[in-house]
Amino acid sequence: MALASLGRLAGSESTVLSPLRSVDAWGKRESDLLGAMTVYFMKSAINAKIPVDQSTVETLFQSANQGDERTMKSVLAEIGEEIAKNERKKAVDEGVENGLRIAIDNVTSSRFHKRSRRLNADVKRVSDFEQLNSILTFATVQATSINDVIAYVGALQ
Repeated sequence: MALASLGRLAGSESTVLSPLRSVDAWGKRESDLLGAMTVYFMKSAINAKIPVDQSTVETLFQSANQGDERTMKSVLAEIGEEIAKNERKKAVDEGVENGLRIAIDNVTSSRFHKRSRRLNADVKRVSDFEQLNSILTFATVQATSINDVIAYVGALQ
């Protein structure tokens, strides 16, 4: 999977679970291994921005060849739910972060009648909700200039 960062993960779904072909009897250990290997592949593919669709997942499971169909469907359902939950949370988190960044920009530009590229760049590097919230509060209530806000953000980092 280290090849994911090199863009070589695409297409590997046809072989990635092949070590499981030699499994004779599927038990809990083998099911857990299947789940772990599948999750690792899926997360690696998503991180590498490789599209994963139903046919990719079917090919992935076919690469195990002799696996228990019920186990594979169960693992797929769990992984699908987990990935969907993680993607929803990630989207919500990113949306809230971006909303706070936009609010900081709007407050500073309306209070001080100018925008600051430096402030926007500094605020983009902040990914903690509490810090973004404190920047917004400071910009709204305490700051007397845009430079105060820039200094405040700099002190957080």
